[in-house]
Amino acid sequence: MASTRHLLIATAAAVAVLLVFYASPAEASQLNMYEGPDCTGQWTPCWDRQCCNVTYTGSYRFYYNDGWPAYLYRGNRACTGNPNAVLRSSVECTNGFPYQSIRQTDTAP
Repeated sequence: MASTRHLLIATAAAVAVLLVFYASPAEASQLNMYEGPDCTGQWTPCWDRQCCNVTYTGSYRFYYNDGWPAYLYRGNRACTGNPNAVLRSSVECTNGFPYQSIRQTDTAP
């Protein structure tokens, strides 16, 4: 009887873990801003749903996950108004980043 009880508890725990894993929302995109050219040197990541001020303008790399575009703002550190550019696909290392802020979100700005 005890082993059946332990088996039920273990099964319930496994099901709970799977439900949490599969019910979690998709991961957001990520932008990494690098101090140096060619994505070298110190870097700062920008995560989902936060307004990130651009700290380095040397280079950047963007990892896109479906439904999480990056909205880029020039001359605006608050991520407000209409974005100047929108990234909807991954970007390999690119030199230069002429924007002041970025927001990645699964909803329109």
